[in-house]
Order: sequence, then structure tokens, then C-alpha cells
Amino acid sequence: MWMTIKNYVKGDMLQMESHKGITLTFGAIIAAFVFIFMTVFLLLYFIRVYYDIRIIIQSNEQDRLSINLGEALLSSDKLAYVNDGVVQRGVLDANKIKNLGAVKSELQIPLKDAQYSILIQDNIEGALTNDHPVSRRLNVQSRTFPVAIRHDWNKTNLGRMRVTTAFGD
Repeated sequence: MWMTIKNYVKGDMLQMESHKGITLTFGAIIAAFVFIFMTVFLLLYFIRVYYDIRIIIQSNEQDRLSINLGEALLSSDKLAYVNDGVVQRGVLDANKIKNLGAVKSELQIPLKDAQYSILIQDNIEGALTNDHPVSRRLNVQSRTFPVAIRHDWNKTNLGRMRVTTAFGD
């Protein structure tokens, strides 16, 4: 008990005498609970911040790899239109796009633990590629790049190239 009652009968009054050691111990117990609570709270907060930062860094790395893949495809002589030995960056050759399956195996783009698919659409003629979609994984990123698609010497249409990249778990 926190306090004991000693009955000193002095008239009609009861006197209460407190034990100061127990009262200080009760305050120390409250302070210890507050200290433990704050320590656990700060520990959990720092763990959460650590994982948030780690996920942001991992996501930025995946974004960078997806953008680099798209940029490499835009500049690749396997897909881009070549005029007098000069690769026209961002201008894709329609004849090369139709053979995307063979071109994709020749590209040899090293992505660790990742799959990618390419969808190239002509704004007038529709989809030009029929690439297989990436498997359903947790970290799927999709980037769209504007392109020009050259069909022959007098016909060039605007379009878009969508690069979908799926990274491992």
C-alpha cells in the first residue's frame, strides 16, 4: 500500500502518515515507464526512417536503370534510323521495329535480375510491336519516351516507346 493509516485517536481525527520511500519509488516507476516508452518509440522511429530511406534509394536506382534502358534503346543502331552512317537518335526505323524479337536478343542489355518489354506505338498506325509483357512482380516500372517512326523516305509519324521493366523481389 502507498500509505498506511495509523489510528491516533485525538478527538475525532484520523491521521495519515506517508512512507516517503514508497512514494519516491512510485515516482521512479512512472519515470522508468516514460523512459522505456520514449526509448522504444525512438528506436522504432529510427528503424522506420532507415527502411523508408532504403526503399527510396532502391526505387531511385530502379528508376535510373529504367531510364538508362530507354535511352540506350533510343540510341541503338539496332532500332534507330541510320542515315549515311549517322544514327538518328529518337527516330526509329519501322523495318527494324518489326523484327524486334531478333533485335532484342542482339541488344544484350545487362540488367541484373530484371526483365523488360518494349511497346512501340505509331500515333497513326497503332502498335508496331507485339513484345511479351513482363511477369507480374512487385517492382514494375514503366517509362514512355516520345519517338519518330520512319516508314520510308517520305513517311515519318510520331509515336511513343514504352519500356516496362520488372525488377526482382
